[in-house]
Amino acid sequence: MLCIAAGIPVREWGVCRRLDGRSPGHTFCEVWSATRRRWALIDPARALALAHAVTGEPLGVPELLALTASGRACDVRIEELDPELSAYA
Repeated sequence: MLCIAAGIPVREWGVCRRLDGRSPGHTFCEVWSATRRRWALIDPARALALAHAVTGEPLGVPELLALTASGRACDVRIEELDPELSAYA
């Protein structure tokens, strides 16, 4: 909501509950970076962002899916934005 109020394009994504019921699901966002001209995945609840481990460029959902599907999940770097902000700290 804050992104929308600030005029920043944002998309919300959700991951459904696992069939075995052990995970309740989770939501996260992608925000549009006008300077980089790409979507960047941000998890506000966990205060995390994703970046390419080699280039440092932010990753959006399509890049994350492409890397994991091609067996290159090791190229995904999880960046802690601020541990004080995490709802799970």
